[in-house]
Amino acid sequence: MNTLALRGRVRTIAIINQKGGSGKTTTAINLAAVMARRGQRTLLVDLDPQAHCALGLAIPESRIEYQIGDAMLGDERSIDPSRLLWHISRNLDLAPCTTKLAGLEAARGGLAEREDRDTRLRSVLSRVASRFDICLIDCSPSIGLLTFNALRAASEVLVPVETGYFALRGAGKQVQTIKALCRRFRINVPYRILPTLHDHDSILSGDVLGELQRSFESVVIPVVIRFDQHLKESAALGVPVVDYAPVARGASDYESLAGWLLENPPASTEADIEPADEPLDGPISPAFPVIVASPEGERFARDTDVERKDMNVGVEPVAAPVSRAAELAERTRRLSTRHAEVGRRIDTEPSNPGVVIEVEQIAASDTDAPRTDVDPTSRKRSSPREKFTEGFGVRYTDQGVFFTHPGGPHTIVSIAGDHNAWSTSTCIMRYNPRLRQHELLLPVPPGRYRYRLVVNGQWMADPYNPLSEPNPYGGINSVFVVTANQELAPVTTGLAG
Repeated sequence: MNTLALRGRVRTIAIINQKGGSGKTTTAINLAAVMARRGQRTLLVDLDPQAHCALGLAIPESRIEYQIGDAMLGDERSIDPSRLLWHISRNLDLAPCTTKLAGLEAARGGLAEREDRDTRLRSVLSRVASRFDICLIDCSPSIGLLTFNALRAASEVLVPVETGYFALRGAGKQVQTIKALCRRFRINVPYRILPTLHDHDSILSGDVLGELQRSFESVVIPVVIRFDQHLKESAALGVPVVDYAPVARGASDYESLAGWLLENPPASTEADIEPADEPLDGPISPAFPVIVASPEGERFARDTDVERKDMNVGVEPVAAPVSRAAELAERTRRLSTRHAEVGRRIDTEPSNPGVVIEVEQIAASDTDAPRTDVDPTSRKRSSPREKFTEGFGVRYTDQGVFFTHPGGPHTIVSIAGDHNAWSTSTCIMRYNPRLRQHELLLPVPPGRYRYRLVVNGQWMADPYNPLSEPNPYGGINSVFVVTANQELAPVTTGLAG
């Protein structure tokens, strides 16, 4: 029996996590590739404005003329699958996006004004459903219209959770969000938690995994995706790990995950089911505000924001802190509450200098606070809130390529690479005491650049840049590519070496 097509619907798995760096896109790409190799007609949908699925499958953004956002805004009867779908390999197609997808959620972006704004993706997928057995949706690391669309289109949700410091808090928050949104939309979508980036040799990582399994019990998938450098390398080369290193741990783990999912379909893949709870009536107080500056947007915010008290409905309890991992999770919960409160104040009091000062104080004092991934190609000047939440690594600015790396005042960090003849002394990063990080703005002409960080004399690849390639000395070089219009470009197959 084909377990992927219950009740005439394509089995659609939305891969969701609000926390960046959880292995979400890596899981989407590699699980899709393994499913295709197992003979399942597979569609991978990139609903993350960072557009990393195309990047990880060697599709230059400059070649994408028609993306999933265009299809969601257009007339579903005029959708041309030949323009939208990219054939990656046998049984595997990609519906890509570009960084323009981020504009869909903005004021006058075109999506918020539509009455069917939260079901546009489902309408698009219905036009190509007959071609596929399974669909995987890589979601944005945020809660908004794009995530709402993914949830309405999905028959199940997969939540990748890194077995690191903030895993328990992140998993609990994500489960609460999914359940609250399902309740708000009056749908029933089963969810599962996938442990990722697991370091088998780390006591702390094992402790976090144990807490995760005890806290969420049966919804934790009994397959763990272990940390494997081959996963980063395959992404940089634009191929799935099963093609790049088929005997690597990462390839074996995703093979096991695909097998488990095929053998354990959800009890139902029908998403539009009335829940047992009574429907929500009356006005909804916002917990996840959607900022849309229009009368229609204000109505949308009232209609779709999640009632705070609903966030506790049916959520599995998290165990009391009994380990170092649980203590860290509890600390993260307190910090997250503080950050969320300041974030809400920024949204409502953007011109209040006291709020900005408070943000800077938190950023300087809470060095263990989690960071949220941001679009590396964004041209907008950062707001105080964006400065507080942006991550380390490589970012584009109007003045050049901006590098950030964590470290204290006694750490010396420099960047050596093609841009400076691999000198360790000409590009020393400046320490920012307010943000407790090292920074360097590097104006460079268009081209492809290899580089490494030199931290207190030790050479290393940039751990916050996913683009890398092997070097002749058995190590790893980090890579960035600047195009003629000064945007970070994907590293595609054939460029390495």
